[in-house]
Amino acid sequence: MLHIVASSPVRPEWLERIGSGDDVVLLDAAALSAHAGHRDNPLLQSVLDRECGVFVLREYAEACGLAPDAAMAGVAWTDYAGLVDLTVKHPVAHTWR
Repeated sequence: MLHIVASSPVRPEWLERIGSGDDVVLLDAAALSAHAGHRDNPLLQSVLDRECGVFVLREYAEACGLAPDAAMAGVAWTDYAGLVDLTVKHPVAHTWR
C-alpha cells in the first residue's frame, strides 16, 4: 500500500497502520518531518525499521528549505514522476491529512 502523508505533526496512529513493504510519501507540511533532528524522527524511524520506503517529494522539501543532506538517513527524495511510479507499484493508496 502507498501512504501519502500530507500534514504535520505525523500522527502515531497513522504510522501504526503502515505495514512491512508499504511505501510512504511525505508532502506538504509532512515534508518537514524528514529533517534530521525533527521531533517526528522516531516515528519515521519505526516505519523505516519495518522495511518500508519513505520518500519526501522534492518540491515540497525544497519549498520548506530542506536540503537532501539535511534529511534523516533512509529517507529518499522523489519527484512527481517518482510519485506516479509509486502509485503504479501500489494500486491501493491512502492519504493521511
